[in-house]
Amino acid sequence: MSKKIKEIVIISGKGGTGKTTVSSSFAYLSKGNAVLVDADVDGSNLNIIADGESVKSEQFYAGHQAKIDPVLCTSCSICENSCHYKAITHNDQGVFTVSPALCEGCKLCVMLCPSGAIDWNERLVGEIQQLDTRFGPLISSHLYPPGENSGKLVTEVRKWGRELAIKMDKELIIVDGPPGIGCPTIAAMTSSDALVFVVEASVSSLHDMKRIRKVAETFSIPSYVCINKSDINSEVTEEIISYIHESNMNFLGTIVYDEEIGRALGQRKSVSEDSYGGKAREELLSIFNTLIQAI
Repeated sequence: MSKKIKEIVIISGKGGTGKTTVSSSFAYLSKGNAVLVDADVDGSNLNIIADGESVKSEQFYAGHQAKIDPVLCTSCSICENSCHYKAITHNDQGVFTVSPALCEGCKLCVMLCPSGAIDWNERLVGEIQQLDTRFGPLISSHLYPPGENSGKLVTEVRKWGRELAIKMDKELIIVDGPPGIGCPTIAAMTSSDALVFVVEASVSSLHDMKRIRKVAETFSIPSYVCINKSDINSEVTEEIISYIHESNMNFLGTIVYDEEIGRALGQRKSVSEDSYGGKAREELLSIFNTLIQAI
C-alpha cells in the first residue's frame, strides 16, 4: 500500500472515564473509513453501540493447563501435595481433578507424576471475532470463564485489525483500549500512531492519567488528551490542562456533562449521530477533527 494507515488508540488511567463513548463517536465520525478494534478485552462493549454481526471467529489459546487422565492415575497424591496453587483435589472415590480457575500451568505436576497421567494442554482462553457493523468492520473478543486477559490476546486482536485495514484499504484503525497501566494497556499502545487519553474532571482520574502518561512516555508516541465531564469540577479541569501543557501533551478539548450522551447510549447509539443534539456532540466533532488534522 502507498498510504500509511493511522492507528489511534484510546486509553485511560481508570475505568469509567468515557473511553467507549469517545471511541464510538470517532467510529461514527470516520464515516466508514476505519477498522474498529475493541481491545478492552475484560469489558468489550463497543459492539453494543456498533450493533454488528459476526462474520468470522477463532478460538484463542494462551498458556497451558494440566489435565489428569483418570485411567492412568494411580491416586498417589504426589501432584495434589506438590501443587503450590492448590489446584488439584480429589473426591471420595479417589478421582483427582484440576481446577481451571486455580491452575497456573507451571507444569510441576506433569514432571512429578510417576505414571505419566497428567497432560499439559494449551488453555482455551476466549474467542476473537470479526463483525460487520453499521460503523464498519469491528474486531472484538471475549473471554471464556475463568479466562484471564493478557497482552497476548490484545496483540492478536490488534493484529487482526491491521490485517483487515490493509485488506480493505482503510485509512484509520480506531482502538478502544483497556484502562489502567497493566500488560493489556501496554500491548494496546505499542507501535500506534497516536494515543488519546480520556480523562474526567476528578482527582482520581488525574492521578491515574499521570501514571499512564509515565508508561506512554517510554514509547515516544504522540499523546493527545480530551477531558470528559469537564464542567463537574472546573478547578480540577484547570489542573489537568496545566499538566497537559507541562508534559508537552496535545490538548484536544473538553466534553461537558451532557444528558444527551446518556440518552444516546441508552438507545445503543453514539451521541455524535444526527438524531442527537447538545454541546457534547459539537465538542466531540471538534475533538475528532482536531485529532485527524494533527496526525
